[in-house]
Formats: sequence, C-alpha cells, structure tokens
Amino acid sequence: MKAKFLKKISRIIGFTETEFSVLLFLTFVFFTGLLVNQFTQSEDNVDKKLINLGYLSQDSMFFSSNSDSLFSQNDKKNVDYKNELLDFSNNKFQQTDKISVELAENSINLNEADLKTLSLLPGIGEKTAEKIIEYRNTYGKFSRIEDIKKVKGIGEKKFDKLKKYIFVK
Repeated sequence: MKAKFLKKISRIIGFTETEFSVLLFLTFVFFTGLLVNQFTQSEDNVDKKLINLGYLSQDSMFFSSNSDSLFSQNDKKNVDYKNELLDFSNNKFQQTDKISVELAENSINLNEADLKTLSLLPGIGEKTAEKIIEYRNTYGKFSRIEDIKKVKGIGEKKFDKLKKYIFVK
C-alpha cells in the first residue's frame, strides 16, 4: 500500500519514484535538524555566543592615540563610494607620464627641442622623441616641418595631429 501511494503521488508531481523518495528523505532530515537545534539551544547559550563574538579588544590594537597614525579613529574620509566605484570617466586608475600642457601653435622648434619638450607633442612619446633627436643628429637640421615624416613612427595621421605645434628655424 505504501509503494502504491508513493507511485501515485510521484506521478502527480512529475517525479520518478526514486526522486520523490530522496525528496522526502531530505525534507525529513531538514526538519529533524531544525527540531534538534531548537531544543538543544537555550536563550542563555545564544547570549553567550553573541558576547564572545565582540572583537572590540582586538580592534583597539589597530588604533593608536597618536594623531599621525594611519589607523586613527578620527581620520574618517567622506567618500561617495558608489560614485567612486562606478565613475571611470576621468581615468583615475591610469598613470600617464605626460604632463597635460596646452601647447601654443608654432611653439616647438624641431631643430632645438629637447627630449622632454618633444614628448609634450600629441602622439609623441619618449621613444619617438628619441628617434626625432637621433634623426636630427644623423641627417642634420630639419629644413621644413614635413621632414619629420621621415622619422620612423611618424606617419601622415600623426603629422596632422602635431603640425600646428611645430616649426623649423
């Protein structure tokens, strides 16, 4: 009779007989565990467990009375964490070696500029600036600004970006 009852219910639910038996067993174990836990735990034990979980004494080891301490309790920084985490628009996490400087038109003489000055040009990094100086030392001064395209790494697109900032004398 018991087997017929399990078959009938398992067909109604849509489980096989084995799946339904496992489900019944797990439900029985879960409720048995809840009952055992409820009867073995008194309110006094709960309060003692909560008291033992206080970590104030351990936390105080990290706080110093010195005002210059990194872990001072008075050093609270008001930060909008949601904005801080989600705002990547100003590239806070990328380090750049270039200084953002507004260059004036015709402000850099290709024949006299040093490595640092050439590196300020848009699209020109330290390596390309070294190549410009090397080219200048090898072949002599630039006679016109278009000659910079002869330097390896400077093509038409890069030249278009920097032509308004450079001149030759």
